[in-house]
Parts: sequence; C-alpha cells; structure tokens
Amino acid sequence: MCMTFALVNANAFEGVIKYRTFRNASEELLALQPLTINGENTFTMVIKGDKMMMNDDRKGTLSILSDGIMTEYCPEDNTGYSCPWIDPTSSALMQFPGTATDQTREMLGETATKYVCEKNANVGMEINGWIIPNSFGFSDQVMKTLNSMINAPGILAKWTMNIGAPYPSSFVSEIIEITPREVADSEFDVIPTNAKIEVVKNWDKYKFHDSQTKAAAKFVKGEMKNVLKMGDLTNSFLKSHPIKPSKVDAVSYDIDEDWDF
Repeated sequence: MCMTFALVNANAFEGVIKYRTFRNASEELLALQPLTINGENTFTMVIKGDKMMMNDDRKGTLSILSDGIMTEYCPEDNTGYSCPWIDPTSSALMQFPGTATDQTREMLGETATKYVCEKNANVGMEINGWIIPNSFGFSDQVMKTLNSMINAPGILAKWTMNIGAPYPSSFVSEIIEITPREVADSEFDVIPTNAKIEVVKNWDKYKFHDSQTKAAAKFVKGEMKNVLKMGDLTNSFLKSHPIKPSKVDAVSYDIDEDWDF
C-alpha cells in the first residue's frame, strides 16, 4: 500500500486547467458586495503535484499554493499576503456532501454523473455539480481545492449554486480544458524578493480587520474561525485590488436547466 501511494504521488498530475465562471446576482446583492461582478470570467490554474497557481486576468493577481502556504500576489504594485492554507473540507460548516443521481453526460472526454446537495435546500440554497473520474491523477490536496463546493468522488467538472429570496443569485463554474504538460518549478517562482507581502504564520495571532467579520466570529468555533479570518484577510486585499471592470458586468443573463452559458 505504501509503495502504491508513493507511486501515485510520483506520477501526480502536471499541467494546466482552464476554468470559466459565471455570476448573475441581483442589484441588491451587488450593492451589498461591491467586489462581486456579474458576467463571465475565465482563468487558468497551473498544477504540479500539490503545487497550484491560479492566474485570473480580471483580478490582476496570482494565487499560489505551495508547501501548505497560500499566497495572493499582485504584480502590478508588487504587494500581497501569505497565510497557512486552510483545508476547505476540514470544517463541517464548509462541507457540501453530494448525492449521486442517475443523470449522466459527456464532459472532457469522460462520463460525468450529476450530484445534488440536498441538505442546502432548506435554507434556499441549491448546489449541484457534474463529477468525472479522476483519471488525470490529481493529488489529494488538489482534489480538495477543486471539489471545495461539493464533496463527491472524482473531479468537479461543473457546478452551480443558486440562492433564492430575498436576493436571488446564481454562480456557475466549469472546467473548459485540462491539458497535461511538464511544469517546471520555476513557473511558481514569480514573487520578487522585494515584494511587500503581509505574512500570517499563525491564525491565532491574526487580528480581524473588519468589525462585521469579528462579530460573526463570536458565533463559530474551531476551524471556522480561521476560515473567517482568511476571508477577512482576502477581502482587505481585494478592496485595494478591485476586479477590473468589463462590458459584460452590467448585462443580465439566464442560465438554463443544463447550466450552459
């Protein structure tokens, strides 16, 4: 078993994933969340074993996960932050268990099975997704990141989250391409030594920046406090690095039952 585990990790996926995301939020929700944008967006994720780097042109930043550290870096002003990576499946409040259905479709050359998250229906949130087998050999850490919205065996190739009253919102994400290729370690060495990086080594010593987040933390325990702190840290960074506007932001869309764009 140990030899098999070592062999799998030695042959872990190297290459690039291209994503497309789509959001359609109400005007009220957009006003409450000024960093939220409507419309379509694409980004790429470079992977080598457990290492990941996401490049989002709309944000103008790079998100890098390496050796258990998550770093957000903006080349434009040479600033960013780094903090301990939080396993999105480590907190019960962050878990969205999916149940397989008998619906299938072809995606990325594989047979995808539709999964539904039934436990969210009672709070007006509907989360569904299409899962394909992990025939690409993604590592466990990569899988936890890719499947952070739905806990199900295989790769979450496409998912949608619909929220009802009082402020309707739809969010969709899908993998467009998975391209295996050799990835050099140097591709992750993109942060200069003179970059101004805020470093959080211990979440227990990190102070909330936002009073609303700090108040919300009084009602949660354990790992979820760290999730809130990371969200607070991210929001602080995004406020000084706003998402670039696009012509599609002001357009309203409908997403059909098949979740096509």
